[in-house]
Amino acid sequence: MFGKSLPEKAEEIWEGLRTAIYKTAKVTFGEKRPSNKDWFKENEEELLPLINLKNTAYPEHNRKPTEVTKVMPELDVELTIELREAIDSLSSGKAPGKDGIPVEILNCGKEATISSSAATRVLKRG
Repeated sequence: MFGKSLPEKAEEIWEGLRTAIYKTAKVTFGEKRPSNKDWFKENEEELLPLINLKNTAYPEHNRKPTEVTKVMPELDVELTIELREAIDSLSSGKAPGKDGIPVEILNCGKEATISSSAATRVLKRG
């Protein structure tokens, strides 16, 4: 009835204003030029061999098990047992703790929670 709706008209006005400001600034100040040199390009000959060396050494370093990673499977079993025992020892029918999760929900999702946390650790470890 009145042509374009107000939001469409506002959008059109904004586009016109933005374009006018951009064009005026471009004419007044010119194109933006980088103020600093590309130091990577200048030092590429020295940097690329170092980067390649790092990229080949890093995976090799991570493949070697450390004393900590050798013990991790044992800790996972102990942690899983402790989590099960802790959840089983919670009293039903009580008010939820600080996290607001009722004991009944923890009991229902106990296995899923324990296995998903173990799976998450495995994925993070690689």
